[in-house]
Amino acid sequence: MHVSTLIRLRNHRKKLIVTIFKVLLASLLFVLLYYQLFRGDKIRLPELYIQIKACLSWYNLPLVLGVIFLMPINWALETKKWLKLMERIEVLPFGKAFKAILAGLTFSLFTPNRIGEYGGRILMVSDGNRVKSVFATLVGSFSQWIVLFCSGFLGLGIFMIFQQKELGLSHGLLFLGIALLVALGIFLLIAYFNIPWIIHLTKKMRWSYAWLGKIFKAEKKSGQWLRAKFQWLRGGLLKIQQNIFLYYNRKELSLALLFSFLRYATYSIQYMLLLYFFGSSLTVLEHILGIVIIYLLQTGIPVPPSTGLLMRGNIALGVFGFFVGTSANLTMPILAATFALWLINVVLPAIVGLFFIVRVQHMGSFFGKKEKQLN
Repeated sequence: MHVSTLIRLRNHRKKLIVTIFKVLLASLLFVLLYYQLFRGDKIRLPELYIQIKACLSWYNLPLVLGVIFLMPINWALETKKWLKLMERIEVLPFGKAFKAILAGLTFSLFTPNRIGEYGGRILMVSDGNRVKSVFATLVGSFSQWIVLFCSGFLGLGIFMIFQQKELGLSHGLLFLGIALLVALGIFLLIAYFNIPWIIHLTKKMRWSYAWLGKIFKAEKKSGQWLRAKFQWLRGGLLKIQQNIFLYYNRKELSLALLFSFLRYATYSIQYMLLLYFFGSSLTVLEHILGIVIIYLLQTGIPVPPSTGLLMRGNIALGVFGFFVGTSANLTMPILAATFALWLINVVLPAIVGLFFIVRVQHMGSFFGKKEKQLN
């Protein structure tokens, strides 16, 4: 067979695989959305429409318009953060990076805690920089986690102070709990700004090998397997250190942290606006404390995509339940606000991201071949 014919057949096979992949992705996305929007246990899209129609007025209209206006700002801030971290790897225009962010969001709907966004973004990066872009995305995600956890710890500490009697906490337990939250927050910040140092500590963990050997002394094969896995993980961390983490200085990490905080403030304001739109009667402080604790719990609990919205609703009801007691008057406003925020901030951008993925002809060449290599 002629060489040119073989090349054409190979290219045709690649295009067919990519086409099948896109069709499957689109089908899975719409099936997932259908079950989330129309088969939900707590609230469904038709019920949300009824709630919006009942609450919509000229007085409340600016609230929902503000939420919609802040949605692209939210993802623009994420794009700017990723662009700053990607500068060490590959120079990307803002528009193309924005497409990558939304494509990653599309993939994230299928995985717990939005892990899939890594896979979505690397599809849009040049072939030679895909692995490195994962490291940049990891640093960006780490900065967002720092903001989520530290803000959540702060809110949880204030909540414990105000709800000390209701929670049955003695002064000693209250002090211990707040001290623990402060210590965890400080540890996370130190770890974030000293990632190479944290990874360097793994080089000195020789004690762990002996410890593992003692535990699995009776099962030699199991012990060898676990030690091999530990060595693989340790080697992977060291590889990450060599590839990317050492290239980010504290100024760049601080900038990523700033963008993460601005994003956090943006979607927290969106949540509060929606709560007021649907008729929540809580105070501003109660809304803030409830929102930061909700985000803390959502971040700490791996949520599968099939139950993601249900879990968010349950967490929101549980947290705000401390402020409203056993009253069910705010059940629907809380569920409606949670549902609407997910719809505006996640579903709509994810559908746009799917459109960008479908339009990609050759995965990995979406941004062209020009690359900026690591120094």
